[in-house]
Amino acid sequence: QPQAQRQSPWLLIVFISIAIIALAGPSWQQQQIPIYQAKQARVIVMDMSLSMYSTDIKPNRLSQARFKSLDMIELFKEGETALVAYAADAYVISPLTSDAKTLSNLIPSLSPEIMPTKGSNVMAGLTAATELLSQAGYLSGDIILVTDGIESDELSSVQDFALQSGHHLHIYAVATEQGAPIELPEGGFLKDNYGQIVVPKAQFTT
Repeated sequence: QPQAQRQSPWLLIVFISIAIIALAGPSWQQQQIPIYQAKQARVIVMDMSLSMYSTDIKPNRLSQARFKSLDMIELFKEGETALVAYAADAYVISPLTSDAKTLSNLIPSLSPEIMPTKGSNVMAGLTAATELLSQAGYLSGDIILVTDGIESDELSSVQDFALQSGHHLHIYAVATEQGAPIELPEGGFLKDNYGQIVVPKAQFTT
């Protein structure tokens, strides 16, 4: 998927800081989290690569990913949910929480524009999700990957992760085999180094 110039991380830092403050609630007191499997936990990992602006799914892949994630949060009545976004690197947007309202407020603001660097490092997102679950004492949880594709050089790593991580990996694809140009927020379409319009297509198999 397309790479672009490095951007300032301040926008994402401010966004994550607001999320952490919102999740802190009225008290900053730390509490010990017991290591047991009585509760359910899952992490939604959202692809924020530039190809999510592709319009083969209307209005675009990004909007569909947001809609799907919001729908899932509404269905999660038990346990805790965390939110991770990734492009060239992964960022924890929300730690594990049972506060569905806060998560629902965060998702509509996610976009490739707030990511400090552009890219599509799916393993960074999956690794961040694993760390969140492990730090909270969950030996087994659900990782829900919402993406428009996995690069061929990462596919085997993702397959190994699904077999070895101890967590259940679910993939929700927001792309078509036909693909479509990437409509940039500032106008026009994303082009490659040769001036050709990029048309990303769904890619999940070798």
